[in-house]
Amino acid sequence: MTTIAWDGETLAADTQWTFGGDIDAHGVKIVRKGPVLAGASGTTAYCVAFLDWFKSGMVGDAPPCAHPTNSEWSYWGLIIHPPTIMLLMETGWIRLAASRYALGSGANFATGAMDHGATAEDAVRIAMKRDSKSGGDVTVLKAA
Repeated sequence: MTTIAWDGETLAADTQWTFGGDIDAHGVKIVRKGPVLAGASGTTAYCVAFLDWFKSGMVGDAPPCAHPTNSEWSYWGLIIHPPTIMLLMETGWIRLAASRYALGSGANFATGAMDHGATAEDAVRIAMKRDSKSGGDVTVLKAA
C-alpha cells in the first residue's frame, strides 16, 4: 500500500511498493502536470496505469479502480488542483472538502500527525515508522 499526505501546500508520499506482506519494489507514487498534482494508492499496476493516464492528459475515462474478478487488486486515485481535492474510488469520483488529506494504509498515522502540526512530508515519515506497507524514501511535490 502507501502513505500519501496533503497538507494544503505539499503532497508527499513514500516510495515502497508491496505485494501482500512483501516489499516488491520502490517507485514514484505522486506526480505533477502543470499546477495539478496526482497520487495513487493500491495495487502497483493499477496505480501506474492511473498515474500514466493523468500524465498523458486524462484523455478518456480513468482506468477502472478494481479488477473485475479479484477485489484484492484495486487502487484509489487522488488529483489535487488547490484548493480542490478529487478522489477516485470504486464508486466513482468524489470531491473532498478538506484542507488536509491522507490516503493509503498509513493514512491514519499521517492524518494524526498533521492534526498535531506535522507537514505532509513529516507526516509520511511518521507513518512509515508504524505502517509496515509504507517505506523507502519520501517524494515531495509543492503546490504551484
